[in-house]
Amino acid sequence: MSGTTLGEIVGNYRYIDLSQSIQEGIPVWPGDQPYSLGKLSRKDKKTLLMAQGCGTHIDAPVHFHKHGLDIASIPLKELIAPACVLDIREKVKDNADYMVNKYDIIDWENQYGQISENSIFLVHTGWAKFWNKKEQYLNFDNSNTMHFPGFSVNALEYLIAKNVNGLGIDTLSVDPGFSTDFPVHELMSSYGGFHIENLCNLESLPAVGAMIVALPLKLCYAEESPARVIAFLTNQEKSNEDSYHNA
Repeated sequence: MSGTTLGEIVGNYRYIDLSQSIQEGIPVWPGDQPYSLGKLSRKDKKTLLMAQGCGTHIDAPVHFHKHGLDIASIPLKELIAPACVLDIREKVKDNADYMVNKYDIIDWENQYGQISENSIFLVHTGWAKFWNKKEQYLNFDNSNTMHFPGFSVNALEYLIAKNVNGLGIDTLSVDPGFSTDFPVHELMSSYGGFHIENLCNLESLPAVGAMIVALPLKLCYAEESPARVIAFLTNQEKSNEDSYHNA
């Protein structure tokens, strides 16, 4: 379940909600606090219980680098940026452990042009279709290992050389599900970049031409925060979908 109707028009722009709705029963990182909205009497305020990294969320550099920026300190100019979108759905079909590599990105550049500096690089795996099927989204095997796609270190090294602001993906983590040491998190945090995880509706974005607005809660000292992430397209830009529809 996504957060809004796709392709609604505001002035000269279409906007697309890339955020998963947060509600009870959604997938969370194993061991994290599940989402719960306290049901109190009408005269009292309700209480939210959830992990910092609940739903569509942003990981700040401090998440894996103790001297990195916290969520509240990430500059707006980095959170509002052009999007580059790599579609790997075909490669994921027969390999849930697929990792984006630098050659995937080079092939993308050969087709769409050089990655723009200070952009946000998004990977569309198609995994968001499992969001409402928690077991498939986490995809544990018999040895309690998760399996879903992510980035490889050589892909990230290539993107860092391009001076991107951040990464985004429609899975639970920018590292693949089987990872135990999270090298992509480590490297991106040491570089000073951020990650956006659990995105959706990436099929509605063109490879280039969209602007991303990724706004976390302004939480001081926090490593992660839920975020509302929206893409804007000018009316002249075409989305990847032939028509817009309710999510």
